[in-house]
Amino acid sequence: TFGIRAFSSPDAIAPRLYWDNDRLITTFENSRGLQNIVFNLSPQVEIIPEWLTAAGSIEYRAERMKGSGYNLYNHNWSGNAQLMLSHYGFVLSAQYTKSARTLYGERISWREDLSIINLSYNWNKWQFGIGMLMPFGKYDQGSKQLNQYNSNVKHMRVDLRIPYISVSYNLQWGRQKRGAQKLIDVDANANRSTAGGR
Repeated sequence: TFGIRAFSSPDAIAPRLYWDNDRLITTFENSRGLQNIVFNLSPQVEIIPEWLTAAGSIEYRAERMKGSGYNLYNHNWSGNAQLMLSHYGFVLSAQYTKSARTLYGERISWREDLSIINLSYNWNKWQFGIGMLMPFGKYDQGSKQLNQYNSNVKHMRVDLRIPYISVSYNLQWGRQKRGAQKLIDVDANANRSTAGGR
């Protein structure tokens, strides 16, 4: 699949920093606008039918933000990739995600860069799993301040390897809908329709 998203906010409310005597003041203003456009491509390929599948998405983002004393541009690549091997109820999957860097006001921020590897087994309504968070790479989320009076970069970066075990059960309760076939005779013609069961 391929998609394009465009967004414009002509009076976006954004933080504003300025000096007042010897103080750095943070306030808010109606900026001169935020515009962005995002291109997204999400391929899925069956490498070995019903056994090995590769999927993911890649995204290109271009943004512009204008306000009092600044006119900033931001463009970057982001996305995720996933590989799944399935056989006899077992599913081995590996996933890597690189978060988009988004611009708002004089700040670029990103959510999470992370990786996961997981092996699960499905049996009736049960699912058993074992895996690890961040088997490769470093967890990272943070922001970058671009103001002329206050410029800094903040990271929450953790070099961690967290193993986990999961057990889940698919429980359904309440009345379930059942399809009912009803034959309706109209003159010499017979039409078949489906009605939801009560």
